Amino acid sequence: MNRVMTSGMNKNWFSKNSQLIGICILFLCITIYFSFFGIQKGTDDEWFKRVSEQKHFFDYIIHRYTGWSARIFPDAIMYFIFSMPLIVYSSITSASLLIAAYSIARIMKKTVSLFDMIVILAFFGWMNFPFIYHSFLWITGAVNYLWPLSLGLFAMIPYADYVFRGDRWTKRSWMFLSIFITLLFSISNEQYLLVGFCAAVCAHIALVISKKRNLFFY
Repeated sequence: MNRVMTSGMNKNWFSKNSQLIGICILFLCITIYFSFFGIQKGTDDEWFKRVSEQKHFFDYIIHRYTGWSARIFPDAIMYFIFSMPLIVYSSITSASLLIAAYSIARIMKKTVSLFDMIVILAFFGWMNFPFIYHSFLWITGAVNYLWPLSLGLFAMIPYADYVFRGDRWTKRSWMFLSIFITLLFSISNEQYLLVGFCAAVCAHIALVISKKRNLFFY
């Protein structure tokens, strides 16, 4: 009798958490795939690895900001990422890819399923390999492009909820998380930032046209 009850409870648990289990399996598979791609010789990977061994962090950041780009968040990551085990990079990149897929689906609809995420990931696979390589598989490219992309897409979810569905985020913890991610996104990639800024402006214009209240945090 106890075995039957335990079996029933296990089946019920797996049924209720099937989506989470599927996402975890997908995460592990992508992480393992990314782990086959390490530091690429003759690329910026080697430069960032050397500079992290030659300069102090703040000297490096100031030099990058004043002499090269305003990508403070990716540049800060690049200083430390090469001193960490490769699995750290692979895991964060895998999570970023899943967040990007989730965010795209979430912008389009209120409830996102594992199937939705897999479909969007499949669409990523239609990109030509050089683009995927430089944006997803190359360490410098992933940190500068994929990671900011996932941040920017997630930051647009509150806009999508309010503009398309009339749903206002009221939970403070989620709002603060969205604001924090938006701040990181704002110092990540100037190309994505321009797109995000234009999307936000269009959202506010849509709110004015529809005579909805323009909220400060949106």
